Amino acid sequence: MIDLRSDTLTKPTPAMLQSILSSEVGDDGRRDASGRGEDPTVNRLIDLAAKLTGKESATFVSTGTMGNLLAMLSYCRRGEKAAIAECLHIYRTEKAAFSPEYCGIEPVFYKTDKFGAPILESLEEVLKQQVKVISIESSNNFCGGTLIPLERMAEIRALADSYGVPVHLDGARVFNAASALGVGVDKIASYVDSVMFCISKGLGAPVGSLICGDAAFIKRATGFAKVYGAVMRQAGVLAAPGIVALGEAYDVTKRDNANARLIAGQLAAAGGKLEVDPETVQTNIVKVFVRGTGKPASEVLGELEKLGLKAGSVDAEAFRLVLHRDVTDEDVREGGRIISEYSTK
Repeated sequence: MIDLRSDTLTKPTPAMLQSILSSEVGDDGRRDASGRGEDPTVNRLIDLAAKLTGKESATFVSTGTMGNLLAMLSYCRRGEKAAIAECLHIYRTEKAAFSPEYCGIEPVFYKTDKFGAPILESLEEVLKQQVKVISIESSNNFCGGTLIPLERMAEIRALADSYGVPVHLDGARVFNAASALGVGVDKIASYVDSVMFCISKGLGAPVGSLICGDAAFIKRATGFAKVYGAVMRQAGVLAAPGIVALGEAYDVTKRDNANARLIAGQLAAAGGKLEVDPETVQTNIVKVFVRGTGKPASEVLGELEKLGLKAGSVDAEAFRLVLHRDVTDEDVREGGRIISEYSTK
């Protein structure tokens, strides 16, 4: 069975597992005034994350959901407004920050293009409503791994500055985005005040995400981390594989992006019932539309699984194929064959 449901399915490499055995640990829960703990391996990881993103500081948390939540709490109090889009993972799936039952931040929605990038005129209208933060996502999960071009990032930055509003980037797969754009992650992060990225998706580490920003932001975030139970203890055993993963990040994501283009190209060349918008195949995700089948995506997914291919659910009109480091060249060829043959029957 070829499983392309998500890059959250990656397994740690032998080098990552070995790093756990040799990791030096301490109590990351014992924090100094800046929010820095006593686990030396965690501190190595957060220093590396800060360097790679070009930010002053960073902190290590268990999930991307927690990272984004801490960021939103650091910018907004209950009842205050945040500028977001309905296609963002932070709103569509994570939810807690914008739930009246939990954190109670009020979402104010800007419009996006098909790539999930903010439409500037819409964003400016939202900024007039006294929002406290702008949240953006690149690559965008639900739009099919699409990017915000650097030119648009610069325009968002300039607009945010004109209203004195910080920008947070949900960069869960920001290394895929950087590889696709041919730049370092620090270039993308230079347009935002804070960024969250995951080491537990395509990069292959077993657990964890980093949030990065200036020292004051990280101090606020780590304060909320303590309250919300996000501070870990001897977390060096989790941080060590992340250090290995970051050392390989650009090579891994470049290959995964290329494999996504390969499968998308096979499907487009085959024609038939399944459709792909080539413009949106920019990173390691291929969004496939099922309109031509006359069936809901859930039914198509079941039929593909019987043929030996698992794909990921998006909505009734589409599903996704997600490439990652554990997908072999043979998996790519066979997965492309299965889905292309299905499309033309």
